[in-house]
Amino acid sequence: MDELARNRILYLTVSGGEPFCREDLPDLLAAAHSRPFQMRINTNATLIGPAEAGMLARLRPRLVDVMVGLEGPAAETHDRIRGAGSFGAMMRGVRNMLGAGLLPSFYCTVSTANLGMLREVAGTALELGTTISFNPFVRSGPCLPDDLELSPRELRSALEEVHRLAVEIPGRIGGTLLQTWAIVRDVVDGRAPSREGHGHSCAGCVRRVIVLPDGWVSPCDHFPDLRIGFLPGSTLREVLESPAAVAFRRRVEEPLENLESCRDCRFLPFCPGGCPVVPWDGAGQLGPDPLGCLKVLIDG
Repeated sequence: MDELARNRILYLTVSGGEPFCREDLPDLLAAAHSRPFQMRINTNATLIGPAEAGMLARLRPRLVDVMVGLEGPAAETHDRIRGAGSFGAMMRGVRNMLGAGLLPSFYCTVSTANLGMLREVAGTALELGTTISFNPFVRSGPCLPDDLELSPRELRSALEEVHRLAVEIPGRIGGTLLQTWAIVRDVVDGRAPSREGHGHSCAGCVRRVIVLPDGWVSPCDHFPDLRIGFLPGSTLREVLESPAAVAFRRRVEEPLENLESCRDCRFLPFCPGGCPVVPWDGAGQLGPDPLGCLKVLIDG
């Protein structure tokens, strides 16, 4: 944390796995609180009792957000994804936070399991918290089932539904799906500016890194197995200038014009490139991100 503070890191997100599984979490959060970070916590809320909620409340105003995962409006859907009994435990944790004066925000990973109930999910979240973000399911980790992935048609349906919610409930709906919808509509309506940069949209090793529990550093939580350096005993600059970090950025920043799959696309002048995690597997050049490819989202 001293090394992060010396490098003027402003935002620190504590995530997992589930951070409340760690018995020393209060000590870690207190250490972070004593340094000039704005803090966020990403949790499933199942282990937040009254004592934990009170501890979080005492971290304000440095603690600016407690983000809680919500996969469905009720136990049937949420528990299918996060495990039996998780919805009830999450709701108890949220109520404990509310009792301590904390208003959480929520995020929902949109998949085939909950695509038809996004409005209901938003209703549940906004009754209890401040905002909800909708993000698409990304198969970027081990043991994730293929049947949760959205087809292009389902993805377009999700974009439209999240946009409708944002119009009806202004200021309280966010996330990647809403951002993608805005890009698609700007292109269709002829308002899209020419893109800046050339490769995939990725903040890894530039505006974001993750420090794993064992001290290894990765570009992003979608790439936990891609190690770019070891922070204890190194400086953050040394990690970000390591051969692994340089190779990551070089591959991500490969100009889209160089990709056979993209160079003749009529949307190339406006395409932000998308996230590199899905096309990452394999060596060589990356391809289009199926969750952000304008050709797929507009032409089908």
